[in-house]
Amino acid sequence: MSDQSNERAFQDEIITHLTANGWMLGKSGDYDRERALYPEDVIGFVRETQPEAWEKLARHYPQDTEKALLSAVTRQLSKADPRATSAETRKYGTLGVLRHPIKDRGAKINLCQFRPDHDLNPETLARYEANRLRVVPELVYSPYSASYGDG
Repeated sequence: MSDQSNERAFQDEIITHLTANGWMLGKSGDYDRERALYPEDVIGFVRETQPEAWEKLARHYPQDTEKALLSAVTRQLSKADPRATSAETRKYGTLGVLRHPIKDRGAKINLCQFRPDHDLNPETLARYEANRLRVVPELVYSPYSASYGDG
């Protein structure tokens, strides 16, 4: 068996395990390489788990609420500083947007819900269970490289 086929078998095993445990299977063509995110997941999670924040955004951006949300996320991601030492600068980048809400025109938007310490609050537990985890085989994530894979 060649190294390439061993690698493919390993990749397939990981994907099978993840999808069997609640992860969604995605396609490379649905990934937004310019924004470095999966728009369907960002929009879907916010709409499903934070309808009040979504409505607030929709009032301010009635023409294209989805684009406004994705732009707000992208702005926050792009402010990342790998040498961040202050609490304020740690709100940026991937970990920052997962740990801290994004604020836009009075809407406070969380992009994930961490596991609650207990199940006493059913709303928090429901938001946690609504987290979207996705595995995308052969994902080309750079906007500067040629696309390949499942398109």
